Amino acid sequence: LPTSQSLEEFLGSPLLTYVWDLIFGAHCRLGDEGMRALSNCSHLSNLERLVVAHNGVRDEGVAALAATQALGNLKHLFLGDLDACQIETQDAQILAASEHFVHLHTLSLSENMIDDRGVAALAQGAGLRNLKSLSLGENMGHLEGVESLAESSHLAGLHGLDLSMNDIGPRGARALAESTQLVNLRALDLSFSRIED
Repeated sequence: LPTSQSLEEFLGSPLLTYVWDLIFGAHCRLGDEGMRALSNCSHLSNLERLVVAHNGVRDEGVAALAATQALGNLKHLFLGDLDACQIETQDAQILAASEHFVHLHTLSLSENMIDDRGVAALAQGAGLRNLKSLSLGENMGHLEGVESLAESSHLAGLHGLDLSMNDIGPRGARALAESTQLVNLRALDLSFSRIED
C-alpha cells in the first residue's frame, strides 16, 4: 500500500467487514497518517487481531488507535519492532489510559522503547484488565517496572508474560516470584534479563 490514496481506497472497501485478522507488515508504510485512517475505518467492527510492525508508527498513530471506537471487537494487538515503530513510554501511557481496550486479550509491545514509567502505566491501566498475554520483550524495563507488574491487580488474569531482554535483575525476578497478583501465569519469558546474582 504505497500511497495514502491506495490505503484510503483499501479501507473504504465494505469487504473489510468480514475481516477478523489484519496484518500490516514490513514495507506497508502505514505511518501515523495510515494509523489514523485505520482507526477511523467504519468497516473494521469485526476485527479481532491487528498486527502493525515495521511501519513507522509514532505518537500520533498510537493516540488515534487509543481513541477509536471503531475497533471495539479487537482482542489481539501487536505493535512492535524497534527499527520502525519506536513505541515509547508516553505511547504506552496513552494505550493504558484508553477506555476502548476492555476486550483486549493480547497486547504485544516488544522491541520498542518503553521504560519503567510506561510499564507502570500498563500495570495500572484498568482498561487492560482482561489481558491474558502481555509481551514487553526487548524494551527498557528495569526493577521498578517489574515491581509494578508484580503488584498489579488489573493484570491478575495474565497467563503469559514476556519480559525477555529487559534488565530486571535478581530483585525483579524475586518480585515476580513473590507476586500475589500474577497467580494465573502459565508462561513467563525472562530470557537475557540478567536475573542471576
